[in-house]
Amino acid sequence: MDTTVTLSANAMSQKFLNADLSAGRSMRLEDALFAVIAGSANEVSVALAETVAGSEKSFVKSMNDAAHRLGMTGSNFQNPNGLFDRRQKTTARDMALLGIAVAKQFPEHRRFFEASAVVIDGKAVDSHNELLTRFPGTRGLKTGFLCAAGNNVVALAERNAKQVLVVVMGATTERERNERAAMYLDRAFTGDLRSNKKALTGIKNDTKRKPVDMRAKLCSAQTPKYVKARVAMYPMGLPGQRSFLTNSRPASVHQIQTWMTEEDPSNRGPKMSEDHPDQ
Repeated sequence: MDTTVTLSANAMSQKFLNADLSAGRSMRLEDALFAVIAGSANEVSVALAETVAGSEKSFVKSMNDAAHRLGMTGSNFQNPNGLFDRRQKTTARDMALLGIAVAKQFPEHRRFFEASAVVIDGKAVDSHNELLTRFPGTRGLKTGFLCAAGNNVVALAERNAKQVLVVVMGATTERERNERAAMYLDRAFTGDLRSNKKALTGIKNDTKRKPVDMRAKLCSAQTPKYVKARVAMYPMGLPGQRSFLTNSRPASVHQIQTWMTEEDPSNRGPKMSEDHPDQ
């Protein structure tokens, strides 16, 4: 956990950077994990991959090897942070397999997934996962957003020694994503949402069908009309509507301090920023 992770030019060439970092800055590996999991820091994802595997390409190969071992038959990874690549894909079933594997195999690292925000050199970066602060028993795990894929979450919660994992993909807004995940978790815990008794590994991925590209629905002139229809379908949490995110608890914030590491200046890439940070 004390290994140094240094941001390379390649790491800083990623899109949607919102942590105000720059090439040559370093942090502890433990802090890098918090930055990636809680802060969705795309540049730190690549730096972490390079530190662990020697290169981003080698790390991605390890990702796909691990996915194969877990039986994630509908997944193919092309980068360590989930930024758009037409060859990159996954399924709700595969994300459920991965989420369960993480929860079962690494319980000693649960703290990384329970942090609701990080502060990097004084700048706060939120996880965008309201379940962590408003749905009792939430243990994580991860949110995500791309225009092509919508708002997504793998959510794990625990009540009375029972754990439930929910995967929501393609939600229109963060509100819809968080409320739907909370609704499914609540119904599972109360017994209103019951299992069909089929093992997760027994559910087959449809590998012949292409993933839906949601860009036109979420990031175009068509978006207002689509959002209006989705709001009518999922009004939870709006004024006058029931919310499944009812309780509030203090945020768990992890503090990160970085430092400048001596390196060849020619290897430093430009610091980039975007108005719409990816999660």
